[in-house]
Amino acid sequence: PSARELAWRITGEESTFVNGVVNGQIDFSGQKPAPATVNDAVGAYERNHRENVSKLKRLSDEEFDKKMTFFVAPKTPGQLRKGDILWTLLMDTIHHRGQFSIYLRMADGKVPSIYGPTADEPWM
Repeated sequence: PSARELAWRITGEESTFVNGVVNGQIDFSGQKPAPATVNDAVGAYERNHRENVSKLKRLSDEEFDKKMTFFVAPKTPGQLRKGDILWTLLMDTIHHRGQFSIYLRMADGKVPSIYGPTADEPWM
């Protein structure tokens, strides 16, 4: 995907997962098309992320421990803790951040130490 599409995918997936955990059902249908520019996608992410954090902060520990239906294998739903579903979101977001680091490298940009030291940002 383009950087714009990738930024939009992260935005949409985060909102879908968070709203699904809050409401008890994750629904990937109805994804909106990406905005026209990367800046619009980034702005939407920043706004949505603030809202999503606020929603998650309102959930109790008991709510995070409740189980709900989510995919555990291809075409196989199962019961998972809501907190574990959010870990799945985190791992997917980490994967997409790695994709962005490829764009940086291709554009002769410096790759920051997003997972630890890099050749561009050594820690020692």
